[in-house]
Amino acid sequence: MHGFFYIALFDSDNGKCLIDFKDLTFTKTIYDFDYNKILSDQGISYDDLNNNEEIINLKIELEDLGHSFVYTFVKVEKYHLMVVTDSVYSKLNPLLEKAIIEFDQEIDFDEENQEENQIESEIIENKITSLAIENFSRNFSEYLFPDFLIPERKNNIEKEGEEQEVKQDLNEYLKSKNINQDLFNKIDGTWSIEEFSEEMEIDLNKIHEEFFNMWVNNLIYFRFKYYNWDTLEQTENAKFYLEDGTPENLSLINKYNSAKIIKILQIINSGITFKKLHDQSTITKLRLEKYITELIYRDVIQKRKVIPTIKHISEDLIPLLTLQGFTKNDFQLLEYLEENFRNEKDLGEVALKIQIDPKRIRDIISKVETAISVMN
Repeated sequence: MHGFFYIALFDSDNGKCLIDFKDLTFTKTIYDFDYNKILSDQGISYDDLNNNEEIINLKIELEDLGHSFVYTFVKVEKYHLMVVTDSVYSKLNPLLEKAIIEFDQEIDFDEENQEENQIESEIIENKITSLAIENFSRNFSEYLFPDFLIPERKNNIEKEGEEQEVKQDLNEYLKSKNINQDLFNKIDGTWSIEEFSEEMEIDLNKIHEEFFNMWVNNLIYFRFKYYNWDTLEQTENAKFYLEDGTPENLSLINKYNSAKIIKILQIINSGITFKKLHDQSTITKLRLEKYITELIYRDVIQKRKVIPTIKHISEDLIPLLTLQGFTKNDFQLLEYLEENFRNEKDLGEVALKIQIDPKRIRDIISKVETAISVMN
């Protein structure tokens, strides 16, 4: 997820929110922020924004929660588009302008047809939603989630042991939201976005659009791959699942018809790498990944942050790194990493920001460390 938290489209005449997309993090957030209330609590009204003809960038810091948000606000005559991100992105402003202009043209054309056919207001609202999703997916989706992320179905979409009529209801819902059902049915937590494109022979841009549609309709979330170096540890919630017979404990056992997931939770304890956990477990890697995903989703375990140190390379190291296979792009990436890791930052956080697979970042850092040790 490329730093987006919230996207909203407003009617410029009355400030009414026509459509908004919340919780646009690549995984779940622990806070349910009211982004419009945050604005009003800062003394900023819709009229203040509406009366400004320029693109607006506002940074708001919530010190008590340790969060900061950047509000970007752009408008055309009839509509306003507001996006909340984690920082200012240089490419965002022209994208927002392009999106709102295209939407204005698309909705104007559609309103003419609606007036001629006297379509009911509910259908009009659905059309606005559909147009907004098509527009935003076309303009933003490639920036929202990097190709190395893995889509996962949300736990509340399907129930274990569901009856056929529930499946039918889900199929009808997917159809009503123009969801690609073939693509949705293949989501099992094993393929990254890029792998979906390759395996299904679907253009990557189209894959992004399809997943964006599922994402904003709250059907899926995204996660990183599990790497051998990932260290998993229990959270405070683990105690409720480890006690025999509690509702939490039984919910996990009943869902998977096995107590093996509880055993995995016990092994994780205060910290263990994914590789060691896999070596110690008696289940397949795919099953282990499903258990880990379930436990992370329930906030029973978490991945420990990885905070690398990037050292500035001297001119003496360049020939040695070149011998190790460093390319021009690798050296450029190293400079970028040095800039982005100046403060203590998590590997995953930076990987999302610069849209580079964490494995490649780790490989670059490892080669540099090896070169430094050889020189010393």
